[in-house]
Amino acid sequence: MASYGNTLHFERGSARLYSNLDFSPDGELLASQGGEPDYIITIWNWKEHKIILRLKSYISEVYRVKFSPYVPGQLTSCGGYL
Repeated sequence: MASYGNTLHFERGSARLYSNLDFSPDGELLASQGGEPDYIITIWNWKEHKIILRLKSYISEVYRVKFSPYVPGQLTSCGGYL
């Protein structure tokens, strides 16, 4: 039987659902992409459950974000504009 370890619960990152999660290459940060209706990208210090940054897409929906493995702190998004 599989063991999944700890369960994380994050509030205020999205009104309804998360469509994408990605850890930074060093494992310190977590980027979450909220789905409909808000499409908010939230950068978390996941170990402390603290929000570091929130971005809202006002023009179009963003569906996925990913930390760059080459440039520390840089995010790539797809599906719309930030």
